[in-house]
Amino acid sequence: MKMEKKIESTTKDEISLRELIIKVKELLRYVIKRWYILIVLGGIGYLIGFLYESRKPILYTATTTFILESANSKPSGGNLSSLGALLGVGVGDNSSNLFQGKSLIELYKSRTILQEVLLSPMENDTSTLLIQKLFLINEDLYKNLSEKNSNKIADIKFLLSPDINEQRLRDSIIAGAVGVVKAQYFSVGLPSSGGGIVKVDVNAEDEVFAKSFNHYLVDKVNELYMEIKAGKSYETVKILQHKVDSARQVMLTAISRGASAKDQTPNLNPTRSTIRTVPSQDAQATAEAARAIYTEFNRNLEMAKLSISKEAPLLKILDEATYPLSRKVPDKNQKGMIGSILFIFLGVSGLSVIYIFKEIMKEAE
Repeated sequence: MKMEKKIESTTKDEISLRELIIKVKELLRYVIKRWYILIVLGGIGYLIGFLYESRKPILYTATTTFILESANSKPSGGNLSSLGALLGVGVGDNSSNLFQGKSLIELYKSRTILQEVLLSPMENDTSTLLIQKLFLINEDLYKNLSEKNSNKIADIKFLLSPDINEQRLRDSIIAGAVGVVKAQYFSVGLPSSGGGIVKVDVNAEDEVFAKSFNHYLVDKVNELYMEIKAGKSYETVKILQHKVDSARQVMLTAISRGASAKDQTPNLNPTRSTIRTVPSQDAQATAEAARAIYTEFNRNLEMAKLSISKEAPLLKILDEATYPLSRKVPDKNQKGMIGSILFIFLGVSGLSVIYIFKEIMKEAE
């Protein structure tokens, strides 16, 4: 009895599999008979893909790569420590774990950094800012501006130093540009743990804009990186540089004052030499004192620069963006083929659904 049930079950399974194969063949026959529908859908898909890709502009890519060393230890400070104590500035590196992983990307996406870059002049036209060029090459961004805002784009004074009443409007325009640039125009490759090669790509519709943006972005981020990694060292150097410049100016002024005192009394009566001697000697004394101060501060400045060069992390540009930039031309045929395949697939799926629905309706009758 059990044997008979087993044979019957096997026979039913074989019949079900045979019916399934027959149904699939009928389905394929049904779809193939309507080949003209698939050809029409394929043509429509190709046309849509071709036209969609035709709307895309040629993109220029500016790429800069540089070596970045991750600092794992704090610098000793050396001469900078003593100089910092002398000037009342603390010297030390509090950023040994900074700019690792996602923090480097966030630095490149900083609103302040991107704003400074966008407000920089184009390399080939200093009368045009990058943000102005951005609005010219990005039609969608330009259209999003209201009519009262659009006439402000050509006003460099408004963008760089707006009236206090227009500050809000200016910030709104720049914020919109920063958001678009951050989302669409550049990418940063993270370094491997412990140091590696960082790659910064800028893609834009204009070749000069892409190179200019890449140049300013890398320079500003790397400058900020070096300042923070060096801690207070750069502050010490800036203070010393200011004191050197001040002492030099005092020295030159005193020398000029002494020479002027002699020129103002060319035929002086010898009995009244104090008129010339006192101002001249006063200027000479001031010049000598300023010279001594200048010499000492200049020596300390060179020591500070030498210490920074020893303690600074390794950051070396490997490849800079140069003309002509690489171009990415839209592949219209490729997108057309993808559109064609997609529409044919949708057509086959739709015909299959229709066939299955008709079979179900027949069985229901």
